[in-house]
Amino acid sequence: MGKASSNTAKKTSWLVKVSLNGWDLQKADKALREDKEVVLAAVAHRGFALEYASGKLQSDPEVVLKAIQKDGRAIEYANEELRANKEIALQAVNNDGDALQYVSDDLKSNKEIVLAAVSNVGGALQYADDGLRADKEIVLKAVSQCGNAIEHASEELRADREVAQRALTSADKDHVLEFSPDDALSYLSDDLRSDKDLVSLALAVDGRVLWFADDDLKSDRQLALLAVSNAGETLMYLDSDLQSDKEIVATAVATYGCALEFASDDLKAEREIVSSAVSNNGNALQFAADSLKSDKDLVVIAVKNSGDSLQYAAKKLRADRDVVLAAVANDGLSLNYAEKSLRADKAVVLKAASNNGGALQYASSQLRGEREVVAVAVENAVPGQYHPLADVTEELRVDRELVLLAVRKVGSALEHASQKLRADKDVVLVAVKNDGAALQFASKELQADVDLVEIAAANARGALKFANEKVAAKILGFS
Repeated sequence: MGKASSNTAKKTSWLVKVSLNGWDLQKADKALREDKEVVLAAVAHRGFALEYASGKLQSDPEVVLKAIQKDGRAIEYANEELRANKEIALQAVNNDGDALQYVSDDLKSNKEIVLAAVSNVGGALQYADDGLRADKEIVLKAVSQCGNAIEHASEELRADREVAQRALTSADKDHVLEFSPDDALSYLSDDLRSDKDLVSLALAVDGRVLWFADDDLKSDRQLALLAVSNAGETLMYLDSDLQSDKEIVATAVATYGCALEFASDDLKAEREIVSSAVSNNGNALQFAADSLKSDKDLVVIAVKNSGDSLQYAAKKLRADRDVVLAAVANDGLSLNYAEKSLRADKAVVLKAASNNGGALQYASSQLRGEREVVAVAVENAVPGQYHPLADVTEELRVDRELVLLAVRKVGSALEHASQKLRADKDVVLVAVKNDGAALQFASKELQADVDLVEIAAANARGALKFANEKVAAKILGFS
């Protein structure tokens, strides 16, 4: 092979690599990091790969635009001139508001740029010029997107009631750490944190903000009841007197069963309270008084709600067939907490495996070798979890019918098939149709089968990294 052909083959190989994983650009030699086609392929997959491009290409508008279209914050690696380019900066912050931190200082004081940034990520307000952090329009836009962005507003606006109301009511409770009003309240002026009406407004969105209210308000029974009715876990923040208040505790556990942990000992032993808690979340059983962990009816309520709460039941109930059957019907993996004799009970194991095939790992060794039991487990295997074929006998790994059933449900189960079946095109075809990445477990010969690889790649483009390199290059159009 001549030098030119060798270089072409090398470039083709790298085009495949960076198209599938842009980060690989950092491993490329200088000539490749100076090659615009290679760098464009890399940043199209991973914008941040711009970091590893040559200085010349970090100054190329086409390359930088391609990178920030993928990852706005990749503008960090553009040259100074492009980071001061308004159009490029606008595209970056529209993709990711946090890209504002990397644009030029002049653009951080540009209202259009900053408004676009905080509309995308409220917290980007922290990167704006001080003057714009005192701009009410911008701050209202930021806190509407993310309540705790108020942290970065000017002192005057953190004492502004309209801004405070917007911040406290714009929270998303599903994103507690990032987009919750819990921090927002803590950044308000002392006067606003002592305002009962304002705190009530916040509690109506998320009861957990009570933690950040003025200390006098934390002991207010009316506010406490409002807080736990919205977020039962707020019970943990309350005074001990309020944690002994039956109405407050009953309200808390009805919305968040595990709030039982913070109830007084007397209420943890009260059946009505515990029943409500485990009806909401079976795992609240762990916080009940020991006497109630032996109450069969109560434990059945818990395991029907959360099968894995079986682990908190009294030992005698973990050996009770009725209780264990109720648990594994809800969560097959709770078989792990059953007494040994029940893990060898075929009916119990079949019930568990019918719920979650991974339960097979907790069955007795004898049942793990029974084809009927394994077939039920395979039929109910869960992608990403333990697969029933992982520990079966070689006799079952070569069972073509069983393996076909397995890969039809979870393509990656091909990993546990016999070597012969991993070289069986029909079996592998079923696997990659389910999960393209299953190609990694196919034989080398099948990883070079163009038709098979195309099917795998159509299912999951990343499957190409497991294919024969020449075949991958052909499919990507680099050969």
